[in-house]
Formats: sequence, C-alpha cells, structure tokens
Amino acid sequence: MQREVFRTDNVVYRRGGVKLLDNFNMHIFESEVFGLFFTDNRGKNEIVSLAMEGGTLDYGSVSLGEECINSFILPALPRAGGVSLISRDELLLDEMTVAENIFVVRRNFRKFVIDAGVIKSQYELFAAEYDIDIAGGALVRNLPPVDRYIIRLLKAVIEGSLLIIVKDIGLSADGPEMERFHRYVRRFAESGVSFLYISGDAGELFRICDRVGVAGYGRIVRTIRREDFDEEHLRNYYFGPEQARPPAETGRTTVLSFNAVPAAGAEQVEFEVTEGESVLFWDRSDTLIDHLAGILSGEKKPVSGHVLIDGAAPESFKGRAPISVIHEAPLRNSIFEDMSYLDNICFKAANRFPALWRKAALKQAIRNEYYPIVGDDIDALPPLSLSQEAVYTLVYLREHIYRPRLLVLVRPFLDTDIRLKMHILSLIERLRALGASLLILDSSVSESTTIADRVLTLKGASAKQRTEKQPWQN
Repeated sequence: MQREVFRTDNVVYRRGGVKLLDNFNMHIFESEVFGLFFTDNRGKNEIVSLAMEGGTLDYGSVSLGEECINSFILPALPRAGGVSLISRDELLLDEMTVAENIFVVRRNFRKFVIDAGVIKSQYELFAAEYDIDIAGGALVRNLPPVDRYIIRLLKAVIEGSLLIIVKDIGLSADGPEMERFHRYVRRFAESGVSFLYISGDAGELFRICDRVGVAGYGRIVRTIRREDFDEEHLRNYYFGPEQARPPAETGRTTVLSFNAVPAAGAEQVEFEVTEGESVLFWDRSDTLIDHLAGILSGEKKPVSGHVLIDGAAPESFKGRAPISVIHEAPLRNSIFEDMSYLDNICFKAANRFPALWRKAALKQAIRNEYYPIVGDDIDALPPLSLSQEAVYTLVYLREHIYRPRLLVLVRPFLDTDIRLKMHILSLIERLRALGASLLILDSSVSESTTIADRVLTLKGASAKQRTEKQPWQN
C-alpha cells in the first residue's frame, strides 16, 4: 500500500470572515505528482500557506508524513522544512553561484567560513546523480527561468523535502522549457519525492500529473485519474475552446489594435478591442502578460508590428493619453503615502485638468462628488492606513475621474480574498458604466470572466485571436 505523504482532512479555514477552504480533503502519496486545477482561485494561496507555515484552522487537520502538523484542536506545530515551494515568487540569489544558492542559502547552515571548492564538489555529486547539466559555478543571474526552477527543485530535494509544491511557474505550457522542467519533476518523483502541482492550464497538469483534483468553492469537487485525463472532464468546471461565439459585432469603433507584435513564447499577437467592450486576454501559461502590459503602459516598444490606440501610436499622445494601466497589486506601487486620499485621487486627473492644483474650487468639486462614496476616508493621510477596500476604491476612482478610453487591468484579482474581489468587481462595473473599454490580462479566468464580453486565448505558437463564450451566455 502506498504511503501517504501529505493529507488534509475536512479542513475549514476562514480569513476575514470569509470561508476560503470548506471541507477541503486531499491525499498525496509517496512519489506522486498530484495536480490542482482551481476554477475560482478560492483557497489556492491558503492551501499552500497551510502546507508551508501552518495557520489557525476552524475545523479539520493537516498531516505531513505520519505526523499531524495542524488541527482545529491543537495549534500548528513548529517544524523545520519538509515542504518546499517552487513559484515565481520563490527566488534564488542572483549574485551567488548555483552551488552557493544550494549549500549556503539553506536552512540550518551555520558555517562562517565557506570553502568554495567543497561546495562546488558537493554540488557536482548531486548534479551527476540527477543528470543536471547546469554548472555549479554559474551565476544565478545568468540562468534562464527554467534552470532556476530546476535548481530550486534540487535544493528542495537536498534539504530533505517530503513534498514540493509547484505553483503557477509561468513557463510556456507547450514549450521545450516546460518539457525539460517536467523531466526533472518526474526524475525527483521517481526518487521518492511527492509533488503538489498547481496550474490553471489543464493540458500542463495532464502532461505531468498522476492525478488531478478540480477545486472550486473551497473544496476538491472531483479527482481525475491518469487513465481518464481529457479536458472533456473539466467542461463542467470551466469553458473550453469549442464554446466559440462569433466575433464582436461589427460597426463599432476600434479602440485598441494590437497587430503582428512578437512576444515570448509566440510568433505574434494580434487582437482588437472595440468601443465599450470588455475583453479578457487569457494567458494560461502566464508568459505574455508582463510583456503586453509593458508595451501598453509605454515601458516597452514592440520590435515589430504596431499598437494603435484610436488609430494612433501611444507615443504620439502628449498630456492626457487615452489609455490607463492598473498593474497587479496596485496598493504596493501606485499610492503616494505622503499625499492625502483626495490628493491621490486628483493626481492623475491633473493631466486632464492642468489647473486642478491651482484652483481650489476644482479640487473641492471633486471632493463633493466622491465624498458620498468614500465618506471621511477622503481626507485620510496616509491613505494606506485605511482598509484594503478603501484603498482599492481610491485606485479605481482615480480612473473614474481620468476617464480613459481604454483601461488595462493586469491580474486585477491577484492575492485578494472573496470579499475584496467582489468589491473590485463593483468598482470595475462603475467604470464600465462610463463607457470605458476594458482589456484584462490574466492567467486565471475565475473572476475576470464575469466582466468579460469576449475571451481571447493563445492558439498554438502564433498567438492569433480566438474568441470564446462564457458559460452564462449559453
């Protein structure tokens, strides 16, 4: 009988009064690669956190190996290791070598004098055992993403991890990098390590996993075994390419035209957004989003092809550009802490009304307009002292004043709980009511589809436009 390495039994977990895990049951066996496909993202971060760090459960228990490490009766037990995470956020140190990252930057390493030769020879032994062809003396900053992930895998194995969690790593699902990464996942699994593999791409999961759990509403609603792997088994949980709907109605003005623009992992990207339309660009592998966002925000220029907004290149606009971009996690990078809530709202509007800072009447008019929405928060300083809901309101009201023709939302629901997601959706609908066109760049379809008229996905290597129908439009 296969030994269980990790399990959750009837786990109920709330945060901020919201139930994120609801009778979540999962069993992962030794040497197994178990996949998780989340249909709504509810509980995705929480199940990783419970495995890695623990947390206060409302009910149920979590076990690692043969030991209960957390339960609603007893607090989470302190533990050193046992579970490792491979994700885009778990980074190696760029200025150190591969070998140093593995043997120096690790738990319980206490040597103050480092013998580089010993470390290099230790690395070469492990690299040879697992057929890893990455030089131990190479600086991590020079490595491609796939090599960094492979080194993270090796580091986790050397540290004695029983379970390795792979979460949304963002490699091209059909590319050679992913194939190479999967080869090492399978190699380490054969040596006895277990994997929890989380991805929004069913094809990626079916290529590497032994079983796939479909998670929604805070629980696993179905488990699919390898012999039954087929995307047809997921059709009840998310929409697929065969649910095509006709292109957007003709005759509407084109607001954004993205033509023959090359991007990583695809030969070219081509699509349009028309006036008043909301389009979700669903990048399942999460490889194009940052590149496209950089072009649309003006931080990058396409090496070929062209991007037109209302028929003109973005760089041709002076002063008030007709496009705005709200990047992921905007509370970290778009709020001025030394400015009041009201001044933060007005900051961008000054491009439209240059006299805003000089004429107190204009600023007072804005205060009068938005006070019924935000109340006394409008005078708060610093604004980040307020609730997340209040600060997200600031971010979107700023665009409400600016009134862009096209608003680009980059992973708008990243790291948000259910209550905050619903609040963000209401703010987006407020902007849609003004007639703004939306382009949503996301690797998840769960919340974004509720505000999308069309969904574009990548078709093969050419990244041509493909339109899909939302299930509620049947």
